[in-house]
Amino acid sequence: MKSDNKSFGHTFFTVLGLIILAIIITSFILFFVCRAKMANAELHLDDILSYAQSEPDGRTQHLSFSPEAKMTITLDKSDIWFFLYRYYGEKWLDDTNETLSTLNLKLTGMGMDIDEDGIIFDVEMYHKKTRLAFSVSCKASCADDVITVRPTDLIVLGHRVSLARFTSTKLAKLLRITKQNMEFTYTPELTFIKGINTIALGNGTLSLTGEMATDYLEQNVISSLRIMIMRFAQKECCYIAPVLENYCDDPLVCYSSLLPYLQADPSVFTIFLDQYFSLKSPKLFELEKKNEGIIYRWFPEFKEDYTEASFEVRESYELSYKVLKSAADYTSSAFTVKNISIAKGKLKYKKSAFSFNSFYGGNYGMYCSIMDLENSRPCLYIRSTVGYGSYPPISKIIDSKKSLSTTDIEAEFGYAPGILLRGADNYPYVLAFTGGEDYEAIVLDEAYFHELMEAEAFPVVDIRPVP
Repeated sequence: MKSDNKSFGHTFFTVLGLIILAIIITSFILFFVCRAKMANAELHLDDILSYAQSEPDGRTQHLSFSPEAKMTITLDKSDIWFFLYRYYGEKWLDDTNETLSTLNLKLTGMGMDIDEDGIIFDVEMYHKKTRLAFSVSCKASCADDVITVRPTDLIVLGHRVSLARFTSTKLAKLLRITKQNMEFTYTPELTFIKGINTIALGNGTLSLTGEMATDYLEQNVISSLRIMIMRFAQKECCYIAPVLENYCDDPLVCYSSLLPYLQADPSVFTIFLDQYFSLKSPKLFELEKKNEGIIYRWFPEFKEDYTEASFEVRESYELSYKVLKSAADYTSSAFTVKNISIAKGKLKYKKSAFSFNSFYGGNYGMYCSIMDLENSRPCLYIRSTVGYGSYPPISKIIDSKKSLSTTDIEAEFGYAPGILLRGADNYPYVLAFTGGEDYEAIVLDEAYFHELMEAEAFPVVDIRPVP
């Protein structure tokens, strides 16, 4: 987060001290009479250092997502103290008390409570040996991506004093206290949301909601071939690859593959980011510096260096690329020399019942390492309007049209061999071997995939463009 008023930020608590001092002076007799009550007034003070150095509270759901592609980041008290401790600096208490010492004041403790009405700070101070116990009620709002925390009331022994009225007094003018310098303003450095649409408080948390950002993804740095292989064959890219393939400015479209997972389990977002950072280093975003490192509160596993993960993903891609090329070449060769035939709706290899295990032989295990062949089905495939010239006409490999799942075929066209299966991203695919070492992995409609997998006859995947 980035402050628009950093100088005031470092004197925020000092200003609160001055506010209290002003009230004390104007109500000196009342405070003197109530000294005993003030000394015993109950406050809920926090161990700020303990909160600031604590691990994120696992009971807090820090992230949530809506079907409209909006992201909510929720911060609890420990997260806010984590931020404030780093924002003001580790010596903020010493610096504040150095300023207050000229007024014989000392800040000895603070506590924070967050409810639907706002944020309440319990404050304990001493004026010489007299204990001052009070609370400051604040409202939080956001406009144009600027968060504003505005003190509204001073609460002393159950009595409220409006700070808005106080700022119009002569004493406030003398102390140069205005509505503006009582406010704490902060402009977050946003990466994963486009802007802050709403701010909500309650149940001990503060939540910021905005539309999911897409510009940080920069899909154009990765080739379409690599994205296809990542989606189809690399489990370690199962979330990021579909998003990169759908990349656009509209988050509903860009994150269409991811949103169902995020709504079921918001922690998937950090896995998604892990996968992306293995492709593009997070050092480019300087996330550990933004907003005083608040990313560590909702993404504790975040690493500044993904070099090792990047190497592993690249190595996995190279292996998948070579394996798919090998499978394509092997399958295409067998099909080209007419070792494949279809009779009575069944596929045969060299006139025997077809199985991937016997067909691929010693390479079966290697191919299974990136393809779920055990839950797949062979098929024929056509997307070209002129067929595939390197393969024999379909009429030469079938006993009759009844052997196929559709009779709407071009008998003299060469159809490519393919495999129906689910990819690493869990989407339904047809992996089509389009000649030699060439192939394409095409995502299919779920209903169409189910129809083909359940067809009694041999399935034919026809996704030629409609005239």
